[in-house]
Order: sequence, then structure tokens, then C-alpha cells
Amino acid sequence: MHFILLYVLALHPMPDTGAKPIHWDNTKNWKIYSLNKSSTVFSLPADSLSNLHGALLGDDSMHIFLSNAKLLHVPMSPAWMGCYLTSCENEKGQVMKVVVSVYGGFFLNYLDGNYYQLDPEFVRMWLDYLNRAYKNTD
Repeated sequence: MHFILLYVLALHPMPDTGAKPIHWDNTKNWKIYSLNKSSTVFSLPADSLSNLHGALLGDDSMHIFLSNAKLLHVPMSPAWMGCYLTSCENEKGQVMKVVVSVYGGFFLNYLDGNYYQLDPEFVRMWLDYLNRAYKNTD
């Protein structure tokens, strides 16, 4: 019986509830990049972002949009129907690669491996803002 329980836990690990939440209001140097091909975006390491040309996003604007972002518990990766590659620095100066869904109002923070959902009232404005910024990456 113990073997079966260990096997099940190995296949379905429990979420790390002790993870520190991201303080989005302490992030800075937000950028959006011209890359949007999912296979490239998801495989690109965060330390490579410094080699890419990106357009600056307003830190204050991003703080407002992310002020009510909530952890999104998903059993597997959600369906991506397009993405924006963005990055920022946390309060420790670590670069965080953040992949944003073009349609879903959610994003993946590669630093902690968690998905986050925006407050529904901000989704349309946020996506419009990112779309305008993305057009400036050319």
C-alpha cells in the first residue's frame, strides 16, 4: 500500500504551498520582445533575453495591471493560442521570463514556474496595451 501511495505522489506531486508570492509591484524594467513563436519562446532561457531587442513597458502600468493577479492552479499547461514574450526584474535583480497568453488573460512566470490569472476587468485593457507595445518591437 505504501508503495502505491509513493508511486501516485511521484506522478502527481503536491503543489508547493510554501512558495513565496511574487510581489508584482516590486518588479521593474519590464520589456516585451518581438518573438512570438511558441516553440522558440518556451525554449529560450531567461539569461538569453539580454541579447534580444525589446520595447520597454511602463513599470507603473504593469503594476496596475498585475495588482490583482492571482495564482492560477492548472493540472497541466493551458492551451496557448499565441503568446507575448516579456521580462522584468524582481526585487533581487533577477530577470524573470514571463510568457503572456494573447487571448486568455493568464501568464507563466518561469522563475517560479507558476501560472497567474489577471482580474477579468483588466484583461482587455492589458491585452490592448501589450498589443500596442508589441507593435513597437519591430
